Amino acid sequence: RRQHSWKPNRCEVCGTAVSNAAGAEACATAGANPKPITAMAMLTCACGRDSSNPSTYFECTKEAKTSATWTTSSTAHTKTDMEQLAKSCGPPPATKITLEEIRSAIERFRSLVHTDATHGYFGHYEQKNCDGNSGNGMCVKFTNLATNDKAQIETKTWLKTFISIADHLEKLKFAANKAHSVNMQVEAQKAEMIAALKRSKAIAGAIQVPTPQAAQQPKIDVNTQCKTHNKSKTACLKAQCKWGGQKDDNGPCTPSDAQIAKHATQAGAGDGPAGTPASTGCAKHGTDRTACENDKTSDKKNCAWRKGKEGEDEPEKEKCRSSSFLVNKQ
Repeated sequence: RRQHSWKPNRCEVCGTAVSNAAGAEACATAGANPKPITAMAMLTCACGRDSSNPSTYFECTKEAKTSATWTTSSTAHTKTDMEQLAKSCGPPPATKITLEEIRSAIERFRSLVHTDATHGYFGHYEQKNCDGNSGNGMCVKFTNLATNDKAQIETKTWLKTFISIADHLEKLKFAANKAHSVNMQVEAQKAEMIAALKRSKAIAGAIQVPTPQAAQQPKIDVNTQCKTHNKSKTACLKAQCKWGGQKDDNGPCTPSDAQIAKHATQAGAGDGPAGTPASTGCAKHGTDRTACENDKTSDKKNCAWRKGKEGEDEPEKEKCRSSSFLVNKQ
């Protein structure tokens, strides 16, 4: 706790030089350099008594009651009195001071200031000025507070620093709250993105991509294929058909035994790819004759219950065979 020596012509506590008028000048805010500018100076004005005619209206605590040594000439308000006033305030708080406590203290002090028609006063005031005399007052005089200098307490005294601190704390609090709000929004958006990603993966896993199927070759009836070469023996033989004409340009051109056997393997697969075993074609019906006879595509029979033709297996046995081999040999 820093101590000061109070002298009428030099008062560090007041923040500026004072004349021999002592209390009256030291405790008034008139002029370009208003006094007192510190909290300790204001406490001294409210509790320090004049030596010649000390005021009996003492509003400070008993511990803050100093000796009546303050004069209007050369007697200093002693260091002992200053220390006594400072100690009466008690020790600083053990916990950190909050923004709300600073704001509350400022408002509390402001509420203790009272006014007449022109000036404001902190402490006991009777008349004229605040010199510690019983006929006047033990106080701080805020000159013209009620008229043309209404903001002086907040702008010219020690409260200015505390108001500035409170304003900065207010800004920091606002910034912290805003940052927290932004962080909460970011976390919420992050959670939404993660949920959307999980949903996308679940949907993608549920979609079954069809396996590409080999292009089906158009089925060509072997009789029709050979018949197109009825006018050319060369073309007929090249197509692996059998030439039955007497001349090279007059058929008929019919399927050969080898061609019929090859086509039987392919056609026996029904709608499956070429080369599929016969068990997946007409042979799939086994001994079920009704199912065999009803195997159709549109109105065209795919299978027939019959004996084998030339080139087919087990020619004497009746079973489900492909209708494509009902060859009309000419």
